[in-house]
Amino acid sequence: MRTLLLLPMVATPVAMALVWVIMLDPSMGVVNYLLSLLGIPPVAWLSDPNIVIPALVMVDTWQWTPMVALICLAGLAALPPDPFEAARIDGASAWARFWHLTLPMLWPTLAVAILFRFIDLLKVIDIVYVMTRGGPGFASEVINVYNFLVGLFYYRVGYGAAISVVIFILVLSTSLVLIRARRVTW
Repeated sequence: MRTLLLLPMVATPVAMALVWVIMLDPSMGVVNYLLSLLGIPPVAWLSDPNIVIPALVMVDTWQWTPMVALICLAGLAALPPDPFEAARIDGASAWARFWHLTLPMLWPTLAVAILFRFIDLLKVIDIVYVMTRGGPGFASEVINVYNFLVGLFYYRVGYGAAISVVIFILVLSTSLVLIRARRVTW
């Protein structure tokens, strides 16, 4: 079961993107077939400008949720049992134990997971490019796809390098904020 749950993370993003293109096909895709069983009409997942970004977010979330889950499970396994036993003896409810013990003690681990996911989100290009090539129109042209097109297809290498520096500054500043937030306790 763990192998099946980790499969999205282990498989290459391009292969997963191609599988999702087939699954989200408006006429033959399994997702629209399952929706039709519920009485919902077919959806043009990758060709509707209003739906393409949520569809890409769904695919990216599906692919990287196992990594976040593994980080969180490792953090949960490392929590000391003594505070939880003391809280249980004192009569704390499950919600109070979660809110006042688990979440504050797990915050450094959650900050690492958020940091990894944010850095990964800023470098997403493979899923978007394979599934939509930035389309329909420019609806799903994220900054990395734009940088790729500008630098390699339009031969504006200097402008593409400037965009890369801006992306680097964005990643660095966000990483510093999350590292600082990780050190702060609740």
